[in-house]
Amino acid sequence: MWLTRSGDFLDARNAKAIIRWVLAMALLALPGCGAGDPMEEVREMHQRGELAASMEPLRALLESRPDDSEVLYLYGVALSGTGLFTQAVWPLRRAMEDAEWHDRAAIHLANIAVTTGDWDMATGILDPLVEEDPDNGEALLLRAFARTHSRQDYEGALADSDAVLELEPESSDALVLRGVALLGLQRIEEAGEAIEQASEHFDTAGMGLAGSPRFCIVRATFAKEKAKLEKAEEIFESCLEEYPTVFLVVDEAAKFFDAMGRSDRSLEIIRAAFEAAPDLRPYRLSLVYRLSTMGEEEEAEALMVEATEVPQPELAASAFADLAGHYMQRERLEDAVNAFEQASALISDPRPDFLFAYADALVAAGHFDRALELANEMTVVPHSELIRGRALLALGRPTQALEHFSKGLELWPNNAVARYLAGTAAEQLGDFDRAIEEYRYSIRAGASQSDARWRLSRLYLASGDVSSASEVIRHDADKDPYRSLEETLLEIELLARLGRSERMPVHVMEAIEPPEVWARAVAAIARGARATQGPEASEGVVLRATKLDLTDPAHAPALASLVVDLAAQDRGPEALARVEAALRSNPDAAAFHEVRGQALSLSGGDPDDARSAWSRATELDPDSPLALRGLGSLEEAAGNADAALVFYGRAATADPYDTEAPQAAADLLVREGRVGEAVGRLELVLERNPYDGPAALELAKLLLEQDAISARNRAIVLLLGAERFGGGAEASRALADLGAGRGPTP
Repeated sequence: MWLTRSGDFLDARNAKAIIRWVLAMALLALPGCGAGDPMEEVREMHQRGELAASMEPLRALLESRPDDSEVLYLYGVALSGTGLFTQAVWPLRRAMEDAEWHDRAAIHLANIAVTTGDWDMATGILDPLVEEDPDNGEALLLRAFARTHSRQDYEGALADSDAVLELEPESSDALVLRGVALLGLQRIEEAGEAIEQASEHFDTAGMGLAGSPRFCIVRATFAKEKAKLEKAEEIFESCLEEYPTVFLVVDEAAKFFDAMGRSDRSLEIIRAAFEAAPDLRPYRLSLVYRLSTMGEEEEAEALMVEATEVPQPELAASAFADLAGHYMQRERLEDAVNAFEQASALISDPRPDFLFAYADALVAAGHFDRALELANEMTVVPHSELIRGRALLALGRPTQALEHFSKGLELWPNNAVARYLAGTAAEQLGDFDRAIEEYRYSIRAGASQSDARWRLSRLYLASGDVSSASEVIRHDADKDPYRSLEETLLEIELLARLGRSERMPVHVMEAIEPPEVWARAVAAIARGARATQGPEASEGVVLRATKLDLTDPAHAPALASLVVDLAAQDRGPEALARVEAALRSNPDAAAFHEVRGQALSLSGGDPDDARSAWSRATELDPDSPLALRGLGSLEEAAGNADAALVFYGRAATADPYDTEAPQAAADLLVREGRVGEAVGRLELVLERNPYDGPAALELAKLLLEQDAISARNRAIVLLLGAERFGGGAEASRALADLGAGRGPTP
């Protein structure tokens, strides 16, 4: 999915809070209209704040005056004022083509960019304005805002704020932004002085906190930075009372209470804001997100559906697109496609980004022909090329896919997701050097936008380059609030392999603090120690770990790790004793029964006892991967191949990351002479771990037994991977036996 993630300090996504003053100035600056001019009604509607209602007359005006810059400008204002920021871009860009309207449209468009957190777009618009007119206070102030909130140019933000204060010494916004920039530069004492100066200005002007939500939040944030948490909470509550529907206040307050472990208060804040301003899209989406994370999916979906029932087609279409995104995140792909179809029916001239998202949903849902048809309708070349590439990649045609990705990336080089997909296509062709470059580029363009960081780190690890693997997985990890637990656990394992587990980064410690995660983290450290120092070192990791209770079912992963190490040292009875102690404390814990079966199996215990333990585990938890895999191994040992395959299949389904179960099934199928089925299981292994050299070698040998060019080509790619990822000399010999041509046959 072509999704991005956003959200930052003093988030500026609320149109009502951020662009109100720009809109007011824009309306005052509009030229007059004669009596009877239909623009007069629209201007009056805007002055009354009736932006949604103005869209219908503006659409009618656009039909008769498609090149009228004033109509285009006001249509962009109306769209942005109702939260349809993306839709507002094209009419404002059109208005900018007119010299008379250029500056007004540019300022408003820059404001939208700031509102949506598109800092590059904002500065790209504002830099030429400031260069042409260094005394343009509006442009300087907006650029200071963008530079501050991007967290990438606090020095520039400070310079812009100072420039505004030279022009207007009592500018409230500039005073506040100056304090924020100083905070960002860690010049805490100066920031305090700046905030105090801003406070004195507000008092002198008789404003107090009225009309200054940003100043209110800066005061609260400053108190938080100074570790005065009670004072910060008091100020945040005061800000909420003063500005209950200003998004930057609501959002920052919610983040503060989240950090304090009071997510219930955060939910109250978001819900109250939504109830007070139900038409404001960011509140609805924020509330939906929180409800979804709490498992309240029914209420969350109802809120999304409710938004589609408005009479204005633009708002309804936007709501259907939001609903489609909601379904995409939950992998309800057909529902997502249906929602996009309903949105499309309401749009006479669909935006390029809408078509792009719609086509992406079609690809994800497997509607490849329709996606390719939609690509032919796209006017933005990178969009069409990337959709063609993704569809062809999903159809198993990586060569053609990579050609289209390359064309699209020529015009859109910083698309992180496209770079990731190009890397995936290159992998499927055995071009791992190209894959590495694409993954690295993807990470630089946006580490949190795809799985490139996770994939490249595993590639390096499989190649034996632990240092590079660690460097990659840690890239911008502290800036990604959506980072997966699997990435964090891999980072922990790699640090342990490098002998650095005693110095875990702050973002790691925060991620593994919950009790149910802590044991998995300990097991990851143990896994890293085992790989480099052996089972004795791994055992020590578990036994020395703090906050660990091996009789607590939540800590079963650590107990399982210890059992593996004790068995490897021929200390099976000790391993079994530890599991028995855990079971005495929690006799109905499925995790302990599966670990008991593991202890018995690894130490050469009675197979019937192991079967009893694993059977009990599946009675308590039918989706216990370790128990299902263990039962499969017992059935295989007893000569019951079909029964074993059923258990292996269930185990593979229960754990989407497991490769042991499908590998065991493949090995069994080969011994049974069922080569076609074995190929399918090995393909699953490599789908889950593309860097499993032995599996790639085994699959290549099976394919080379087939008399088909396609099988040979696939085998060559597999052997290239096997050679790189631990397949050894056998993979190299097999490639040599295939002759001079190491690449696939056309």
